[in-house]
Order: sequence, then structure tokens, then C-alpha cells
Amino acid sequence: MDKPPKKKRLCSYNKQWEAKKTWVKPVSSDSMSTKAFCTLCRREFSIGHGGENDLTQHASTEVHKKATLAKGARNIGAFFVKSPAENDKIVANKASYVYRTVKHGLSYNSTDCLAKLNSALFNDSNVVKKMHLGRTKAEMITMNALGPKTMWDIMDYLSPTEEGEPVYFSVATDASNKGDRKMFPVCVRYFSVSDGVQCKLLDFYEDSDETANGIHQALMSCLEKYELDIRHVTAYAADNAHVNFGRHHSVYQLLSRANNRILKTNCPAHIARNACKHACDQLSVDIETIVLKVYSHFSISASRRGELRSFFAFVDIEWREILYHVCTRWISLHPAVERLL
Repeated sequence: MDKPPKKKRLCSYNKQWEAKKTWVKPVSSDSMSTKAFCTLCRREFSIGHGGENDLTQHASTEVHKKATLAKGARNIGAFFVKSPAENDKIVANKASYVYRTVKHGLSYNSTDCLAKLNSALFNDSNVVKKMHLGRTKAEMITMNALGPKTMWDIMDYLSPTEEGEPVYFSVATDASNKGDRKMFPVCVRYFSVSDGVQCKLLDFYEDSDETANGIHQALMSCLEKYELDIRHVTAYAADNAHVNFGRHHSVYQLLSRANNRILKTNCPAHIARNACKHACDQLSVDIETIVLKVYSHFSISASRRGELRSFFAFVDIEWREILYHVCTRWISLHPAVERLL
């Protein structure tokens, strides 16, 4: 009589597998279970016939490999602030950082460096740790947030009142060389009951045309751009160049044709300079020549400069460098004379 075939014994789950393969768990608390559960794929599979070999085969499937890669990727929610209040603080801090940078004329790179430094110093603050403020982001905050907000505030005040009464203001402009580019700022000056006299930058444009017609056309285009009426302009301020305040053809004459009540506001600094220049002509010596010769005498020789330093030490005076007077920057003459005295 033939013996009956022996039944093949199935493999059961082994807890020791979890030490090597952290993604596997038992399906139930039954120690004789012939199935396992993959926490990555979120599915059950049989381990009854191959045991640990079945785990290896499951790990080599495409589904399991994709699930492993997905686990290594960060959840998109990690890039967003979960608390609205905390998010508002971060946004406010970033705007404050950039405002400080612009107000003091600093570089955007310095803002990035300061944000990283504060993140390292105050790492116990979640708000400070999440302050990522690179150069590009700081520039975008300036151009797309702070800049428009400033313009809205200006236009909100210069717009007519609810009763239809106009708000009067003055306009100032001047050409400035930046390399081979000619830049023109346009400023408005007005009086605020709450804040007093205000001087704001309205526009900043580049134009190679320095003629009276070119400057006048640019000013009129700027006023039209911000919907400001030329009839509400009280004064025009600029330097005393002929192109601005010439008697026959100038920017002031062209503006007066549209508003004959505009006042001429010459540059007081140039007026003071002209007065000082004519006063110096009455002296028996040339002040500018003396300043330039004294600087030239000590600047070209290290030994002369050393003798001067020893003289400072002899009379017990703190050493200070001799200032150079730039003829095209006439305002530098007064500090240079004071330093010599």
C-alpha cells in the first residue's frame, strides 16, 4: 500500500526580518501567519512558500522601488508654513529687512548675509529660522511690493479730496551721470497735515536728451503716467543751468505755458556757491590753489607724509588725512579748508 504524500510545510512570519527590512510588518498577531504587509506599497503579499526570499523578490518589484523613491522625497507641505499667524510674521520680517536695506542704501547680498546670520544666532525661533531672503527675492520684494506700496501712498495723498479740492505740489528734477547713462529722478514735494513737508521720489528714468524740450516732454509724460494735473504744480525746482531757467527757451518757460502760476525755484546750493566764488575772487590768495598744492605736496611723497605725521605727534594732535578738493565737486572745498586750518 502506497504511503500518502507528505504535505509541504509553509513558512510563517519571522519578527527578526524587521531588523533588516524596516518596511515589513506582520498582517496579524498570529505568529503562524503566512503573509506579510509592506508599509511602503501598502499591500499584503505571501511569504508562505519562500520565506525571506519572498521579501527579497517583493523588494525587487517596480511598485516597491517607486514607493521607496517617493518616501525619500519631501512632502510638498514641508515647504509651506502651516500656521497663518507664523506666515504673516515671516512675511512682515522679510519686508522689514528689505525696507532697511533700501533705506540705508545697502546691497541685497548684505540682506541675505544678515538673514543667514540671524538664523544661526536665533535658531530657537521658528520665524527667524525660516527667513530665507536671497538677493533675487529681496529685489522682487522691492520692485513688486515696497515700490508699488510707496507709489499708492503718494497717489492716495495727491489725488483730489472727496470734496473735489485739488492737492498742490512742486516738482524737482536733475540730470545725473551713471557711467555713459544719463539718469533723471523726478521728485514731488507737498505738505501733509499729519507728517509735515514731504519729499517723495515719483519716478526715475533714463534719457539721453538733455535739451529743454526733452526734459519738458519727460516731465509731462511722468505727470500723465500718474494722472497728475500740471495745473496743480506750484513750483519747478532744478539747478541753475540755462536749459532749466533760461529766459527765452527752457524747461521753466515750457511749463509756464501750461501753468503760468508755477514758481521758479533755483538751487540754493548753486546760489551759495556762486556767492562764495565771487567772494573768493576778492581775496589776495587763491584758496583752491593752496588746497590743491598742499595736498599734492604731501600725497606724492611718503617721506613728506611721514614728516607731517611726526609733526602731528610733536604738537600732540590726532593724525587726520589731508582732504583732496575736486574742482567739479565744489562742495568739497569747505571741508578741505577746515581740515587744513
